[in-house]
Amino acid sequence: MLIGGLSLQMGKYNKLIDYYVPVILVLTAFIWKFFFIDYRDICNDEPFTIYHAQKSLSGIISISMANEATPPLFMILTHFWIKLFGIGPYSVRFLPLLFNAFTVLFIYLAGKRFFGFWAGLIASGMFLLSNYHFFYGLEARTYSLMSLATAASLYYFLRYANDQSDRKALTALIISNIVLVYSHHFGWFVIFSQ
Repeated sequence: MLIGGLSLQMGKYNKLIDYYVPVILVLTAFIWKFFFIDYRDICNDEPFTIYHAQKSLSGIISISMANEATPPLFMILTHFWIKLFGIGPYSVRFLPLLFNAFTVLFIYLAGKRFFGFWAGLIASGMFLLSNYHFFYGLEARTYSLMSLATAASLYYFLRYANDQSDRKALTALIISNIVLVYSHHFGWFVIFSQ
């Protein structure tokens, strides 16, 4: 009886961890970084993104084909985001903040599922404390989308490699890889490594 009760309590405890830890990680990433969303003025390549994202979709695609160093997905998403929320620093950096916050979820899930709870927690903690991902993850550029697509791609790749009958993992892998290569050319390196 005692062992059965302990087993039931451990099952409830594991479900709480499975649900609350990812939620806490995403909220921590979001809230902590939100306070720094306007820490810097719009600078570097952000004005380029904001300016060109206001053009028509065909204009955005032609820029990407002509002289933009990255594929058009982020700029297209920013195009629609700007139409809804404007071009202020909070607005144009909010979408990258969302991508950045959800990246920590895939890092945690991959670590936990394939290497154990502590590996997932430590890897996601390292991502949260990374200066590179902290500041570039808030820029109105494609970096945060590429990070999210890379983390998702690697998570679903490991899931599919572990169980080739998992069609959901294969579908999610294909979608995340498409997002990856349409967000940055370096996404091909991730795909080739897989």
